[in-house]
Amino acid sequence: MQRSALVVLLSQALAAWAKTPDGFEPASNVDLIVAYGGQPALDGVNLPKSTTAKQPTFGTAEPLTGKSYAIIMVDIDIPTNNPPNTGTFLHWAQTDLTPQTTTSNVGDKAIHTFSTNAQAIADYKGPSPPAREPLTHRYVSILVDTSDITPEGTTALQALSQRGGVQVNDVLTQAGLANKVVAGNFFTVTNGQ
Repeated sequence: MQRSALVVLLSQALAAWAKTPDGFEPASNVDLIVAYGGQPALDGVNLPKSTTAKQPTFGTAEPLTGKSYAIIMVDIDIPTNNPPNTGTFLHWAQTDLTPQTTTSNVGDKAIHTFSTNAQAIADYKGPSPPAREPLTHRYVSILVDTSDITPEGTTALQALSQRGGVQVNDVLTQAGLANKVVAGNFFTVTNGQ
């Protein structure tokens, strides 16, 4: 009895420590700092749809040592015809991100940002939850170290261009990157707000 209580307590503590939502894989417990203008989009905060219309600024509190990264943003609360089950929709997939040597400020935080000249796998599309349950959607962003990606892994990432129903963990597993998530976070947007 004590062992099962300890397991439950430990899993709850780990879920509280995670920066990505409970149940989302691949998970991360390191902050990916995401901001729209000066508005942080962290730890499940609810933001107005209008605030999230344009591509956010993002970075990490600590400098990263890899040479190449990808950011992926996915809505994990797309309504289905089998409520309460939900689907997914990819809002952004950008590869070939390189760490900058300087920092930028987001509110009172200095963050280490990234740059790229590469075409996105999937251009940024701002959140727009429909007028169907669930009205509030979770938008998960993860940063993946792609420094050691293989040519086959690069090809596998192209599956992210199919936005509807994308299974991020499956794509990253095929690309050999499921264990390369270095940071993550999420925010919410509610229909009608």
